Amino acid sequence: MKKEKVYFVGICGTAMAPIANMFKNMGYIVEGSDKGFFPPVSLYLEQSLIHLKKGYKAEHITDDILFAIIGMAIPESNPEFLEIKKRHIKYYSYPEILAKFLIKKNSIVVVGEYGKTTITSLLSFILSKGGFNPSFMFGGVSLDFEDSVYLSNSDYSVVEGDEYSSAFFDKRSKFLHYKPKYVLLTSVVWDHVNLFETFDDYIETFKKFISMIPEDGLLVVNKEGENVEKVLDSAKCKIIYYSLSVSSADYFAKSYSFDEDGIKFELQNGLKFENKNIIGEHNISNFIGSIALSLSLGMNGEEVTNILSQYKGVKRRLEVRFKNKEFVVIDDFAHAPAKIKASIDAVRHTYPKDKYRLISIFEPHTQSIKDKQTLSWFKDVFMGSDKVIITDIKNERKSRVVSSDIVNLVKESIDDALYIPNIDIADYILKVASIGDVYLFMSSGSFSGAIGKSIEMLS
Repeated sequence: MKKEKVYFVGICGTAMAPIANMFKNMGYIVEGSDKGFFPPVSLYLEQSLIHLKKGYKAEHITDDILFAIIGMAIPESNPEFLEIKKRHIKYYSYPEILAKFLIKKNSIVVVGEYGKTTITSLLSFILSKGGFNPSFMFGGVSLDFEDSVYLSNSDYSVVEGDEYSSAFFDKRSKFLHYKPKYVLLTSVVWDHVNLFETFDDYIETFKKFISMIPEDGLLVVNKEGENVEKVLDSAKCKIIYYSLSVSSADYFAKSYSFDEDGIKFELQNGLKFENKNIIGEHNISNFIGSIALSLSLGMNGEEVTNILSQYKGVKRRLEVRFKNKEFVVIDDFAHAPAKIKASIDAVRHTYPKDKYRLISIFEPHTQSIKDKQTLSWFKDVFMGSDKVIITDIKNERKSRVVSSDIVNLVKESIDDALYIPNIDIADYILKVASIGDVYLFMSSGSFSGAIGKSIEMLS
């Protein structure tokens, strides 16, 4: 029997690549294109024996393609998409494909402005170790699984639910495809202003999503999450709350501590947890939310305690890339104001000011900084840093904000703030390096390789 072919337009996306590998593991022939292939995604796809085609060309599209999956960033004018339409080949967004192949009857979806990836990976890890064998999908590279997308034969799935649009031909938020039965909500902080022009628009898509949870489902809510109360009136299911320390929540930490050796906490029910791989106060909150949902699904508290001690995390989520007696280099995916603030707070508490100098290095992306109005969201978010470096804005030609605008805003609260292009960051760090420096790189981009170069120079 001839194998069927699936084609990915924009295969190097953080979700597209592992989904492509999922289809390869299912027995399909998988091909895909992108404008360029770079490590680690290129190596990942090559190791998966997926045929890659550089650039978007109509001749890449052939009649033997069963269906195509179109990446979120692909425009309607893409020559491969036009050829797919011309040949009447079926095409889908990746959220549609997840709904078709991976989402199960007991669909667990994690949503909110921050913590989604960590909590989704946590729940996937807990439930996998606990015998639920869930299918799962989350962004980023897992340190606990071989892949961040996995298809099982159980009735459970765990996915990260993004509110951004699915594709140019499907403007619905991705999470609206995921048929939620159990939902964990961390926060509702206005983001993606290019899609949601007003705060009310943003609130409305969350309310629509929450209204999809059936009466016998469950909504687990961060008691301290921004604006969560604005969307809860659309819920018809049971709601339970978790919190870092608010005692009116159903699950909260009676005591906790965190430092460079990891996190420890005790819940109000007496369960004690410890993990030496994860840093940051906000990650204690992520753990508690994951515990609340896991226990609600019937798991045993002592079993969850043991499993969580083994959890390693996700790359680029406060990932300590380098550490010796003199310097620490941390790589973090933070790219929006709330995420930047949480990451800086976590690192500052872990590496206190009396012992360490914190240098925050931020590479802006225009998805979070559209104009002067959204620029104001970044006011004071870098507080706690001793020095702030702003690098190149990605797609600067499309932005109404330049790096110097951010520098000037930061200087209102932190004197030592400056712009340095990515190409010069490593040289600058080596020039000003002092024993006790902690370098916190924050971006959804790559800093054009500056992190690796900085580590080489410091080691």
